[in-house]
Amino acid sequence: MRPVTGSNPAQSSNYVSIQLTLGGHYFSIASLPAEACNSSETLLCIVDTPRVTLIPAEIFEPTIACEYLALNGIACRKDEECVYSEECDGMVAVMAIATTALNDLRSKFGSRICFSTPLLDTTHKEENGLIVSCGKNTTYFRLYNDGLRIAEAIESSSPNEILYYIARISEINELGDIPIYIIGNEEAKKTIKKYYKTVI
Repeated sequence: MRPVTGSNPAQSSNYVSIQLTLGGHYFSIASLPAEACNSSETLLCIVDTPRVTLIPAEIFEPTIACEYLALNGIACRKDEECVYSEECDGMVAVMAIATTALNDLRSKFGSRICFSTPLLDTTHKEENGLIVSCGKNTTYFRLYNDGLRIAEAIESSSPNEILYYIARISEINELGDIPIYIIGNEEAKKTIKKYYKTVI
């Protein structure tokens, strides 16, 4: 695995994906590639969960990381702990992660591990647009309109749910003909194209 550098760790091609669901997690140390286990370099873990929030780096305090989740109504459950990312584009992501998964990672990799989220993906940040990144059970929304305006993750499982959320964002923010980038879900892209001409 390569050391984590640059401003967009969520776009790295060398990472382990920990996919969290409300009922637990899908993760196995045994399934990791040998180069990840035998290297001494940093291992970047992408946490795929709607239980995440972004905090401006200038006000982020590691000692109260869990409180940021609580303030956003997604406090860690009894079987979860919070982790946080390195600064990316002026933001730090705080995420809830299953304690069992975190313990497995720490016991195997120790301080080699660091964490990120698709919510920190800075693709298209230089232009105005709505970026919709679709995971297995989570959809990540980033709205750029003269700077970052919205960064949110929601639990979603159908194109219609994604369409509804896009409609609400569009209505509240008066987006007009702003480009909408749908990443990772072709079915959702086809559905949303029926209602928005600017879907890419």
